Amino acid sequence: NHERKLSAYFKERASTLAQIQFVGEPKNFNGIVSFLVKNIHPHDVASFLANSNIAVRAGHHCAQPLLESMGIPATVRVSFSIYNSKNDVDKIIDALIELKKFWS
Repeated sequence: NHERKLSAYFKERASTLAQIQFVGEPKNFNGIVSFLVKNIHPHDVASFLANSNIAVRAGHHCAQPLLESMGIPATVRVSFSIYNSKNDVDKIIDALIELKKFWS
């Protein structure tokens, strides 16, 4: 339940950023959210976030045929767990805002 609440909070906050595109909209979601940042490769997003001490995954996530069929080279995946808080979500959002400024 905690993980779902953090994912929902992340999606709520990230949806206000024009550059964020979510990949997949499962009815029953958990602590994992896959997304893209428009015009920035997912590996570049992950590297930028890593410089802010934010750990995410970028890649195919064992779904290469699906992503290829969608025309998506890779995604960024954020995973929340019991040790995360809303402050962690806010930190990611702030970093994504900085990423867009940096990349513009």
